[in-house]
Amino acid sequence: TATATATATATKPEKAKAMVVDKEKEAPAVGGDAAPAKPAAASKPGSGSETKEKVPVPSAASATATATTATATADDAVRRGWLLKVVLDDGSIGWGEASPLPGLHLESHDAAGAQLRTVASIVDGSAAGGSSGGGGVFVDATLPLLNGAVAEWLTSACGVREDALLPSVRFALETAVLSALACRSSSSGGGGGGGECNAPLASVLLLGDAGNASSPSAAADSENFVEINALIPDDALATPEDVANAARNLVAKGFRCLKLKVARGEGTAGAFDDAKKVKAMRDAVGDDVEIRCDANRRWGLNDALTFGLQIIDCRVQYVEEPVSDLVDLAAFHCTTGVPVALDESVDEAMRGGADGARDGDGDDDDASTGSLNALIELFEPSNGVVAIVLKPSVIGGFERCARA
Repeated sequence: TATATATATATKPEKAKAMVVDKEKEAPAVGGDAAPAKPAAASKPGSGSETKEKVPVPSAASATATATTATATADDAVRRGWLLKVVLDDGSIGWGEASPLPGLHLESHDAAGAQLRTVASIVDGSAAGGSSGGGGVFVDATLPLLNGAVAEWLTSACGVREDALLPSVRFALETAVLSALACRSSSSGGGGGGGECNAPLASVLLLGDAGNASSPSAAADSENFVEINALIPDDALATPEDVANAARNLVAKGFRCLKLKVARGEGTAGAFDDAKKVKAMRDAVGDDVEIRCDANRRWGLNDALTFGLQIIDCRVQYVEEPVSDLVDLAAFHCTTGVPVALDESVDEAMRGGADGARDGDGDDDDASTGSLNALIELFEPSNGVVAIVLKPSVIGGFERCARA
């Protein structure tokens, strides 16, 4: 373990420690992203994450960090990753995770672990924490505001250039610190004296709407929600009846948005089968449940059109990455009228913008501008893009996602 100091606007700074741990964890049974090692928020069955009350933002905090590794087998039953544990002076604990997934992240497990250990040692051994008696860094309570606050903290307090961090490592560090602040904030609001807690990040991100009583969410009630969709597995052999039954079960659990993986079958016949599944889902759940589809760029234009023309009347919210080539996106949307969401294309656009900036002076504002310009090009009206999917662990944290 290592020691660091974290303070904000309070008069009494607190100490922080950092530790990196390597361990294994099981991947989820259903396809898609692995579940986080520690939840970002308490889950409400069927609808997402919630906080029971708004809590004051902490003015000072301290943290301990630990990194652990996790392992992935050939069938993806197990994934490898690193856990970062942050402990504040009052005992409040926050967790971050860096679990690069082959094929999704550019960095490897070993590279992420090596850099995460280095980051932990920098935080623990920095000369910036004068009030701690030597060593450590200060953590400002305005970090949850994002909007450059995290980047400034990395540079000024930790002495780390933001663009030098691997995306999964920055995500782990940012999440761990913010989670610790959320835990401390929950405790200071009457929840106890630190330790581990289920305080959601939503309670402090952007200061949880604190000081903004005019916002709709603040005026409506004291709860913050992070809504999620349920994922129906990508089984090409599933029948429309199987998919309809799965959809009914998920709606019975409280979900109001369902996502179906498509383009897992072969060619035009597979596209027709997927359309039958979507129709069965709509008939099973009625009109009050949103349906999303995700092709993961597996279709050529002809197969995507076959699918899209069959589901025109199914009121699908969007099809995610319907074609393998972005050049065909406008043709898909203009022919079918089906809305589109982008995922992998966003990752590539943001990486391209950041890489372009690093070829210059490495300025983070330039990276943000380059990424923004790349994203704007994707929103050409003829493409029909109504949503983008942001993966914080791939992009590099909540702050970078917020910039998008």
